[in-house]
Amino acid sequence: MTRKKIVGILLFSLIFLDISVSYAKVYIDITSPSARRLPIVIEPLGKTPIAAQIGDILRRDLDFIGLFQLIGERQESENDSFWLSAGAEALIRGKVFTKGTGLTVELYLDDIVRGKRLLAKRYRSDIKGWRQVAHRFADDVVERLSGEKGIFQTGIAFVSRLSGNKELYIMDYDGENIRPVTRNRSINLSPKWSPDGKALLFTSFKSGSPAIYSKELATYREKKMVPSRHMNMGGNWSPDGRKLAFTLTRNGDSDLFMIERGGKTLRRLTSGWGLDVSPTWSPDGQTIAFVSDRGGNPNIYLAAADGSDPRRISFDGKYNSSPAWSPDGKWLAYSSLQSGGFRIYIMKRDGSGTRQLTFGPGNDEEPSWSPDGRFLAFTSTRDGKKNIYINSVNNGKTIKLKATAGPDMSPHWSPFLK
Repeated sequence: MTRKKIVGILLFSLIFLDISVSYAKVYIDITSPSARRLPIVIEPLGKTPIAAQIGDILRRDLDFIGLFQLIGERQESENDSFWLSAGAEALIRGKVFTKGTGLTVELYLDDIVRGKRLLAKRYRSDIKGWRQVAHRFADDVVERLSGEKGIFQTGIAFVSRLSGNKELYIMDYDGENIRPVTRNRSINLSPKWSPDGKALLFTSFKSGSPAIYSKELATYREKKMVPSRHMNMGGNWSPDGRKLAFTLTRNGDSDLFMIERGGKTLRRLTSGWGLDVSPTWSPDGQTIAFVSDRGGNPNIYLAAADGSDPRRISFDGKYNSSPAWSPDGKWLAYSSLQSGGFRIYIMKRDGSGTRQLTFGPGNDEEPSWSPDGRFLAFTSTRDGKKNIYINSVNNGKTIKLKATAGPDMSPHWSPFLK
């Protein structure tokens, strides 16, 4: 199914907007790692299976984000004082209606301490869009209470060997709604979302040698991005989507190059002894992080966007790889080989403030930030084979995504898509 058809199916009609639209009061300080969790109730939305499913998604979303304390378990009361006595401060209630293949969902968010309605929404969708309705309202709740965007409508691109080959897939942030991107029965690696979320950049061996391609998700049109007969791989977009940094190998030497989107002229960014791989642009587009073994073992380096002033910033660990910038540009996540295996770390862009986030067992690699900067998706073998996990940067909580029967690997979190 094309992205255009999916969008058509899941097109919501927002009939009425927030009642008492006042964002002066921030209920949750999402920027504070020690912020108090807001006690909230989600009452049953009806007695039908689809109503229960929407309610379950709302509970899972709000529980996942770590900002809420869920009160009660699928209970209902017409008296808000009952929930106040149970310690709740906010309440979600609503109704779900179906007619044929149509779905209408009314959802409300109330501040029951102040007796104030904070949100009133009505969504209309094809019945197949029930999951997206739940994610959308969960995003609305997070934004209304914290002033920041929610991540529940984001996606994660990844590589899976479900079919026996390494193919690309996309899933919702929670591991559900999986759909294939490639079916070329070859080796496809390193998926990277475009800054606007409309395309995936990836490396494929479908023509024999590795080459970088871009695939539009709405039309599934595919384009080879680097006009070179030499091996090129590991591409990454600049923040404005106008340039591409990648590794090109010729005469046994692997260096970083840059090309304008749709251009034909390659510009060398690095040179000299050693392998330079895994380029990734800082959010402001001024700096590129990459991996190089020019000093012996692989380590993380930074350089200006034109390749000048390269400098090493990782010094601990035997093998440091897979750098990933946080959305605010203040941190780099990476994978570091320690005595017990690969672990996920973060450090400030000057190499200071190193902090270990994962502790195994197995190997933890290939970190990718959520667009709000609060979570990292990564590949781990802690259960015996490669699967995708999510780690909370603030509290260290880690969950496993169901994804496919796998092995699954190389996650890349989308930008905000809505």
